[in-house]
Amino acid sequence: MRRKNKRIAEFNNETPTLSAIKKIRAKIRNARDIKGFLFRLLIFVAFIVLVFYGLFGLYAVSNDEMVPRISPGDLILFFRFDDDYLADDVVIYQANGEKHVGRVVATSGDTVEIGSEGGLYINGNYEVEQEIYFDTYAFEEYQEYPVTLEDGEYFLLADNRENAKDSRYYGPIPSEQIVGKVISLMRRGKL
Repeated sequence: MRRKNKRIAEFNNETPTLSAIKKIRAKIRNARDIKGFLFRLLIFVAFIVLVFYGLFGLYAVSNDEMVPRISPGDLILFFRFDDDYLADDVVIYQANGEKHVGRVVATSGDTVEIGSEGGLYINGNYEVEQEIYFDTYAFEEYQEYPVTLEDGEYFLLADNRENAKDSRYYGPIPSEQIVGKVISLMRRGKL
């Protein structure tokens, strides 16, 4: 009987050792799960960075050049790899080290003229622009008219024609200076 009690006592002494091994194995499994999660999270973050800095871009509007459609504080999502811009497309472009938002009004081969009494003429035709609430006047000291656009050049105008620097100020914008085409807009919340 004493031998049996001794074996039971030895078995009971080994049980904490087995449970300790099980606890260690569980911790190792948890550590592997955490490493796997962190690895997947790192890949996901890398994918998001690639998408938003490679294919798409975000731009926070800081001026009122496109009022009333785009206001200061709005967040613009744009696509970087669209090289075929058409009239009325809204784009982000770089000029004098600053980013601007503008609307394409003329493309390669078009002739642009802004009348002395205001008004936009493309290839000799007066442009009736829907939902542009400001008259188009030339900045005579910066650009001479008429101007014929070379291959790969665009004439960009802001919607707020009275208070904006655009192709009337910078001249025709080469395609290399266009950062991307606007595809979506998030309005800022009213405070």
